[in-house]
Amino acid sequence: MTGSNPWGVAVDASGNVYSGDMGSFTIKKYTSSTASTSTIAGISGSGGYSGDGGAATSATLFWPRGVALDSSGRQLMHTLMYVRLPCHF
Repeated sequence: MTGSNPWGVAVDASGNVYSGDMGSFTIKKYTSSTASTSTIAGISGSGGYSGDGGAATSATLFWPRGVALDSSGRQLMHTLMYVRLPCHF
């Protein structure tokens, strides 16, 4: 997984890796079956706090530092100063 400043990593049951990327203000997913990386939340280069109730890829995030998975496999994330639960990607 690459990123400009990755923080916090979670791995799901399929071996996919999730990481907050503080440098690009996004959450990245590395899909193990295809060896590809995609942005699943945030707008690259646009930090902020907006998008509640909308698509995760249309939200602005401020320094996403961590990603975790709950017992159902849903992704949860937190930013430098705020926790957003749950974030469904």
